[in-house]
Amino acid sequence: MVTCMGREGKNMRRRFTSSLLVVTLAAGIVVVPAPDLARAAVGNVTFTLSSPLENGKINRLTRLDGIAVDPDGDELQNGGYLIKRLSDGKFMQYTASANPADFWVADGHGGYGLYKGENGQYYRDLDAWQIDALYEEGEYEIRFNINEWNGTEMSSNFKNVRFTIDKTAPRITGPVLSDGAIVLNFSEPLAGGAALDKADFEVLINGTPAVIDFVAPDEQRTFAVMGLSSGAHKGDIVTVRYAPQGMPATDAAGNALSSEAVAVDNRLIGSFQSVPQIDLPKRAGYTLQAGDDIVTFSPTDSLANQIIFEFPTDGDNRTSIQRLALKKSDLVLWNNTDETQIAPAAIFVAGDDYGLTVLLPDGVVLEEGKSYTLALSGTAGGDEITLLPTPTTAAGASLITMGTNGIADLYTFANLEFAPYVPPAKTPAPDLEKVTVINNSLGADVLIVDGVGREVTVKVYDQAVGGSVLASMTQGAEPGRLLLTVGDGIALPTVYIAAQAPEMAESSRVAVTVPGIVQKELLRFTLQGATTLYMEAVEGVADGQYPLGAKAELQTAIQAGLTVLNGTLYTQADVLQALGAIDEAVEAFRAKKIVIPGGGTPVSPPTTVPSPVLKVVENGVVLGTLPLTRKTDATGRVTDQVDITDAVAADLVARLKAAGANALHLVFAEDKASNKAAKLTLSANAADRLADAGLSVNVSLFQTQAVIPAASLKAAGQTVEFEIAPVTAQSDVEAVKQRAASNADLRKKAGNGVLTVLGVPVSIETNLPQLPVKLFLPLDGAALSEEQKQDTGIYIEHSDGGKELVQGRFVTNAAGVSGIELSVDRFSLFTIVQVEGWGTLQPYLTGYDGGLFKPDAAITRAELAAILAKVIRGEAWGGKSAFSDVADLHWAKRSIERVGQLGLMQGDPDGKFHPERTITRAEMAAIIAAWLPSQNAAAATAGARAFSDLQGHWAASSIERAHLAGIVNGYQDGTYRPEQALSRAEAAVLVNKLLGRAPELGAVPKFHDVPSAHWAFGAIQAAGK
Repeated sequence: MVTCMGREGKNMRRRFTSSLLVVTLAAGIVVVPAPDLARAAVGNVTFTLSSPLENGKINRLTRLDGIAVDPDGDELQNGGYLIKRLSDGKFMQYTASANPADFWVADGHGGYGLYKGENGQYYRDLDAWQIDALYEEGEYEIRFNINEWNGTEMSSNFKNVRFTIDKTAPRITGPVLSDGAIVLNFSEPLAGGAALDKADFEVLINGTPAVIDFVAPDEQRTFAVMGLSSGAHKGDIVTVRYAPQGMPATDAAGNALSSEAVAVDNRLIGSFQSVPQIDLPKRAGYTLQAGDDIVTFSPTDSLANQIIFEFPTDGDNRTSIQRLALKKSDLVLWNNTDETQIAPAAIFVAGDDYGLTVLLPDGVVLEEGKSYTLALSGTAGGDEITLLPTPTTAAGASLITMGTNGIADLYTFANLEFAPYVPPAKTPAPDLEKVTVINNSLGADVLIVDGVGREVTVKVYDQAVGGSVLASMTQGAEPGRLLLTVGDGIALPTVYIAAQAPEMAESSRVAVTVPGIVQKELLRFTLQGATTLYMEAVEGVADGQYPLGAKAELQTAIQAGLTVLNGTLYTQADVLQALGAIDEAVEAFRAKKIVIPGGGTPVSPPTTVPSPVLKVVENGVVLGTLPLTRKTDATGRVTDQVDITDAVAADLVARLKAAGANALHLVFAEDKASNKAAKLTLSANAADRLADAGLSVNVSLFQTQAVIPAASLKAAGQTVEFEIAPVTAQSDVEAVKQRAASNADLRKKAGNGVLTVLGVPVSIETNLPQLPVKLFLPLDGAALSEEQKQDTGIYIEHSDGGKELVQGRFVTNAAGVSGIELSVDRFSLFTIVQVEGWGTLQPYLTGYDGGLFKPDAAITRAELAAILAKVIRGEAWGGKSAFSDVADLHWAKRSIERVGQLGLMQGDPDGKFHPERTITRAEMAAIIAAWLPSQNAAAATAGARAFSDLQGHWAASSIERAHLAGIVNGYQDGTYRPEQALSRAEAAVLVNKLLGRAPELGAVPKFHDVPSAHWAFGAIQAAGK
C-alpha cells in the first residue's frame, strides 16, 4: 500500500545543519535526533510500508520495512523512527532495566535509525528489548523520518503509521445445535488462507464422536454452519473442538483459532415424553362447551412458557375460532400431576382462525414430566370454537410448546377421524316470571321455581356462562314447584338458572336478579309489641277491657306474622304485607277497647268510631298508618294534618328502608270535588332523621304534588310546616284570572292574547327558608298541542307581594297524569294559565356555555327549522314533511316536518333536506318570500334589478320580494351575495322583522360577545336567551 508522507511544502524548507547520525556502540542503536524545526525544511517523499501495514493487526512486531520515493529525484539520506504507545501516550526508549515496562517514557525526543538499502528501501530488525517492549496488546503509532538532499539544502519527511498488537486467539463462541446442524460463531473474523474443513473439527455427542457432513463458513468468516450425520436428540450433551490437520486458521493478527472444546447449546426439538392425546369430542361441526378438554401432554423439559395448538383441519375443512369471542378467561391449563390450574396470561388466534397460542404468566413454565390438559374454562360461553364442519378420517393437528430458546416439543397428529355431530334438542329455558329468590338475612337462601316439568333438572349458576353450580335439583315424576336451597347464601347481585330435561341439552341460562336481603327486624319488633298487648289485655265488659273474642282475632294475626318471621320462603313484599296486617290488627284491636266515662259497667257493649288515619303505602303495600288531625273552618274547608315526631320518623325510616323506598309518600286525598286542604308538620329532629336516611317527603293532594328533597329537609334547621290548599270556589278562580290578566309584567312578557286558567289554582304555604321544592301541577285533563304548550306557563303570586310568569317543564308523572313541573323556593298561589300568542314572543335563539352567543357563526338548516317551527303559527298547506336524510331520532325532526308542511323549507329533488348544511342568504330570502303575503309578488318583479349579482340566480325574485318588503338588504357595493352563509346575528335580525319584534336597546347585554355597540345588539337581545 502506497501512502503520501506528511508534507508541509518545500517553500518552508530550512537548512538542516545538525548531526544526522550518532552511533551508540554500547547499545548497538543508531539514535537519530529530531530535526531542529527552526532550521529544517519538509520534503515531499512518499513512503510505502510493508511491515507493519498501516492500520494493520499483528500479534508480534520484529521488523520495520518500507520503500521511500522522491518525485523530484532528490537524493534520499538517512531515516529514523520513534514508537508511541497510544493507550497512555508514552514513547519507547532504551533503559538499563530488565523490565520491559521501563522501556516506555513520557519524553518523546530522540529516535532510532533505519538502515538504507537499495532502491529507496529503509528497514530495521527490532532489537530484542524492543520486541519485548511491545508486550502489551493495544494500538501503537510509529513516526517515520526520511531526509532528502536536493543539492543545496536538506529536507525532512514524516510519516505516522498506526498498527495494533493483538495476541488473543480467536475462539468458537455460542455454538447452537438445531435442525441437525451446528452454527459456530467466531469471536472475531478469521483471515483467509487456511481452510475450514470438516476434517479440522471434532464433535462429540454424549462423549462419542459424531460424523460431520460439511463445514461452510460465511464470506467474512465470522461464523460457520456444520452439518451432522450422526443423530442427536434433545437433551444430548454435545461439544465441538477445532483440531486443524494442517495450517490453522488465524485472525488478522495471525493468532491461531483456539482448539479448546466448547459446549454446544442443544436446541433440538422434543416430541413430548409420551404421545399427546386429543381430548376434544371428535364430532364434525361440534362447538366446544364450557369445561370441554382439548389436548393432554407431558413436556420434555422445564423451559416452555407457550403452547401452540393447531386445531384439526383437513384441507379447507377447518376448525373455526371466533377470535372476537374467545378471551383468555375462556381457557384454562390443568396441571393434572399437582391438581392445580393455570390461568393464561394472554392468548392469540392465528390469521387462519384455527391456530391458538396460549402464553403462561411470567415466571410460570411447563415442568418436565408433568401431565397438563388444555381445556375450555367453566366460564367459556360455548360459542368460541367450532370443529371442522365436514366428517373426515384424515384430519391433522399439531401441538407445540415454546420457550425463550424456541420450540421445546412438537407433535403432529394425523388421520384423526371426525364423525357426524347431531346436536340434541335444547330444553326450554325457565320462565323468569315463575322464579322467586328469597334472600334471607341468615342461613340458606332459596330459589322457588314453579311449573317445572317431570324429571327436569334445574341448576343455579354464579355466572352467565361457565362458572360454578350454586344449587341443583331434579323434579320428580310429577311436574310442579321446585325449591333450590343455596346453603351458604347468595352473595351475588345476579344468578343464572337453566333447565335440562332427560336426553336434551341444557337450556340457555336466564339471569335472575337477587333482591335485597329480606329485612325482618321491624316485623320482629312489631310482633313483640302486639304480643305484649295481647298478653296484657283482658276480655270482659268493664272499663279498659276488650269484648269477648277480640283477643282471638289479634292472636290469629300474631300467629300469621310469626309464620312469616320464622319462615325461609317469604319475600320482602310478604314481610311488609305481614307488617301491615299486624298494624291493622293492632289498630282494630285497640279501637275495640271499652271506655266508660266515669268507670262502671255498661248495660250494653259500647260502639267505637275509628279515628281518621293516613296510610303510608309503598309499591302497593301498606307500611303503616299515621293518625290525622281533622279540622273544619267556617267556610266548611276540611284540613287534614299529620304531625311526624322524631319517634314516628324513626319507625317510618325503618319501614321505608326495609321496603327499598327512597321517599315518604303522603297521599292525602284524590277526590277533587271535596273541599280539603293538607298540612304536614315535621319536627326538626324528624326532618333530620329523614334527610340522613336519604328520604325525600312527597306530599300529594288532588294530584298536586310537592317533593321536599332530603337536602332541603336537612337545611331547614327547624320544625317544617307545609300546607297545600286548592282554590276550588269559582269566584276565587275568576279573581285569580282577572289579577293575572291585568298584570302589566305578565302582559309585557306574554302579550295581550286571551288568558285562560287551566286546572285548579293551588295555594302552598310553608316556613321553609327559601329552600328548593319541586312542584307538580296537574293540567286537569287538558290536552295541549305543541303550540298551546308554548303559550302555557304558571302565574305565581308570592306571599311577599311579588308576581311572576314562568314556564315549567311539561311531564307525565308515574301515575300517568300530565302537568307542569318546576322547582321553587318561594311559595303562595300557583295557577296554570294559557296566554294566546305568548309562544311567538319567547326567545328563540339559545346562547352557548360561558355566556356566548357566537353572532358570526353560520346557522344550519336544522337550526333554522327549529326556530321557524317555534315562532310561526299557521295551518300546514300540505308541503313535503318527510325527508330521507332526517332520521327518526334527529333532534329537529318534528321541526323540519313542520316547516316542510308549511311550505317554508323544501328539500332537494332526491328528497333530502341536508339538515347539517349551513343555510345561505338566498335560501333565507326564499323562506321569507314564502312567508310574506302574496300581494308583494308583483312589486318584486318590478324591482328585480336591485342587486348586481342576481342575474340568472334561482332565488332572484324571492330576494327582490323580501327586499321590497323591507326585510333583507344588500351590501354597499350593490351586491346581495346570495351564496354566502347566513350568520346567527343575521338570522336574529330577519326573523325579528318578520315577527314584528322590536329591538331591545338600553338593556344590560345578555351575551359577553355581543356588546351594546354590536350592529345586531337590539335584535339579538330580543331573540336570544
